[in-house]
Amino acid sequence: MFTNRRPLLTVSVVIILLLMATTSFAWADPKYKLGTAKGNGTLKVGSQEFKVTSVVIKLLENSKVEINLISEIGQIFVSGTWSRSTNENEINIQITSGATSSFEGSGKLMVRDRKTIDRLNLQGTSRATKLAVEVNFVAETS
Repeated sequence: MFTNRRPLLTVSVVIILLLMATTSFAWADPKYKLGTAKGNGTLKVGSQEFKVTSVVIKLLENSKVEINLISEIGQIFVSGTWSRSTNENEINIQITSGATSSFEGSGKLMVRDRKTIDRLNLQGTSRATKLAVEVNFVAETS
């Protein structure tokens, strides 16, 4: 009698482990696309210019975008919305607010192979100082 229960127990344990693995992989599936790139760029605010060395861009499923610019003056976070362009390697960005910068504007994210950051260009105006703000970044090619 005990010999018949052991295979049943083993099969039950295997099924439970498979279900748990399937669930954890589903949870690990992100609801966004994250891109990072090192490269060279500039952040211009009025007549001042700062070096940008890296960008981190998160495109969320709900058409929201979060952009972190790593520059010589620290990290600058901006957020807004994104939309697809007619060009498959181009993403339109509309900047609406930022935690460490308060500017509104628009621009484009250019990607290589629909998944690797190539360039980021943003133009806008600071809400606080009314100065022109411009970001131009080109990623290193590997």
